[in-house]
Amino acid sequence: MRIFKVTLVLLAISLDRLVTAYHCGDGSPQNVCRVSFGKSEYYIRADLIPVQMDDYLYPGAGKNCRINLTKSKPRGCCPMGTIAPGKFITVARYEELKCHNPL
Repeated sequence: MRIFKVTLVLLAISLDRLVTAYHCGDGSPQNVCRVSFGKSEYYIRADLIPVQMDDYLYPGAGKNCRINLTKSKPRGCCPMGTIAPGKFITVARYEELKCHNPL
């Protein structure tokens, strides 16, 4: 019975991680988040690295894109290395680079 309970707990933890993850495919493996800084919208990496804009340092969005102020469909996928750590890209650049929504 104890093994069964431990198995259920491990399964619940695994399912929670699967639910928060999203798949971008092999061509665009970098997870990005759409965020608002002031009146403008940008895409930043889906990690905890703070983003430098002008003289301000904004918090990273986190892997779930929930830490920062996000829009209704905040997640996206870009080719690897599109956004350097601590940097951002504009919405126009996101579209130009052929980034896309998660699969």
